[in-house]
Amino acid sequence: MAPQDRPVLLLALLPTVGLCLGALSLVYFAQGRISSRVGPLLASERAPRLWLRLAFMLAALTLAAIVVHREDLPGGLALFTLLVGVVLLAKSPLAQDADVGERGVRRGWSAREYAHIEEWRLTGEHLRWRVRGEWQACRVPLELHAALRARLQAACAQRESPFRA
Repeated sequence: MAPQDRPVLLLALLPTVGLCLGALSLVYFAQGRISSRVGPLLASERAPRLWLRLAFMLAALTLAAIVVHREDLPGGLALFTLLVGVVLLAKSPLAQDADVGERGVRRGWSAREYAHIEEWRLTGEHLRWRVRGEWQACRVPLELHAALRARLQAACAQRESPFRA
């Protein structure tokens, strides 16, 4: 690469790192809103992230190898962009992630206080709740069911599903 092409790389990397930092700020803001709606966690389920981690590690190793072998690249900025991307990936919830807290529930990016779910049922090993017509679920240890049922009945007893397992 010719030395005059270096500014072009900077013009490509600077917006990229800016967008990644902006996205990371939004993720932290969203996580704060989610935490305030859900409250302290009682139960949590995480989607498997193995393939996602492997794909990102492969991309990271490829970028690191390119930066190491090309001295004309702005390596520090490229590696910083990669680091921000890794943190963004680690902090972003997946659609299958679910939480049950003292004040509400979360599935993926969507969190609701108990008072704002459409319907719920606590059967078997799961709390199931409906939001926008779609049922979601999270495994809750049986020893927490009595206290969780009391919370749900206090917040929205009329929305307990008539279905019984």
